[in-house]
Amino acid sequence: MVTDAYLGEFGTHVRAIQELIGDDPAFIFVDPTGFKGVEMRFIAPLVEPRFRDVLINVMFNDVNRWKDDPRAFLREQMRAFFGLSDADLPSGLGEIELMRLYRAQLKTRCNVAWAADMSIPHPTIERTWFRLVIGGKHEKVLEVFRSAEKRVAGAEASIIREGARSRRTAQGSLFAPEEIASTEDRRYAQQQQADLTRVGAELSKVLERGPLRWSRVWPRLLEELHLTRGDLSKQCFQLYSNGQLSVSPTPGTRRRTLHDDDVISLRASDARGQA
Repeated sequence: MVTDAYLGEFGTHVRAIQELIGDDPAFIFVDPTGFKGVEMRFIAPLVEPRFRDVLINVMFNDVNRWKDDPRAFLREQMRAFFGLSDADLPSGLGEIELMRLYRAQLKTRCNVAWAADMSIPHPTIERTWFRLVIGGKHEKVLEVFRSAEKRVAGAEASIIREGARSRRTAQGSLFAPEEIASTEDRRYAQQQQADLTRVGAELSKVLERGPLRWSRVWPRLLEELHLTRGDLSKQCFQLYSNGQLSVSPTPGTRRRTLHDDDVISLRASDARGQA
């Protein structure tokens, strides 16, 4: 494997990186130490071509700290980071709204069809430290990303956070690593449970204009919900079993999940309730 290193700011080497990659498929990983120098206009040329996906480490703690600072140079840096051109970053945005805006800008400016993010907490403090944002041309990236989230922000996060706390306090863990691994990080578990209860409402938004194949539904849900594709499918199939969804053709008695070719729609009574 050959490694090419460039000394200097990221933006000054975009053209060189483009020439290095050429027309090849690529997975772009952007891992800054803050938000300055990783403007959307630098990321876009590397991700716009076909067969390009991107993973960005958004240093949320820094963004959240300075997002409402009125100083002109910081307002300009925020506009550049979010790719807002002449429009200013709206004030008072919370974590969810900030990341939804960033994902929307990533899709618009970088020519990606799908974008999702996950929260990575500080190892010893109860706050979001950074957020990983995926952008891709194919919906498969969402499936892989949400599966990785369940491992990284779920069970494995418990081991990492417990280890960090133990080192900080110079105390050993009360549990062996195997026992910690059997549990999920509390923050992720709470988010997952909350999103399971949101499935019905989000599904109603997607289906408000009529029936769709499941293959066109699940990617839109995974962009917003912190669930694996398998968990999402089971939850939606449960809505079908409860009489809240129609599925065509009618699933057999042994089915427990939805298939890509299934056409799903809201029940007539539920659709009227949404009107």
